[in-house]
Amino acid sequence: MSSQTVNNWMVLTFNGIIAILYGLMAMFVPRTTLLTIVMYFGIIMLIIGLAMLFGVVNNMKNKMPYAADMAISIITIIIGALLTFYTQNRLRYSLWLSGAGLFC
Repeated sequence: MSSQTVNNWMVLTFNGIIAILYGLMAMFVPRTTLLTIVMYFGIIMLIIGLAMLFGVVNNMKNKMPYAADMAISIITIIIGALLTFYTQNRLRYSLWLSGAGLFC
């Protein structure tokens, strides 16, 4: 097996473990703590989205393809802003959407 395939499986496994931990916290942690965790997660997503946008600008300057990265960075910034600034409402709707299978 190639090194890239092993690395992808490690990333997917790590993401799965984090998802399970967030699910357990949603069931057993008090609401105020959960809202704080979701807000901090939104701040992290904002930072990641802005860093990705910086990479997109760099790709544009170097005349490299950037369309997909730009779309992903904008979506990440929007989700991060929603989680950060509308934490309580977003938490309510994301639980409903995840139950419907529309939000991952």
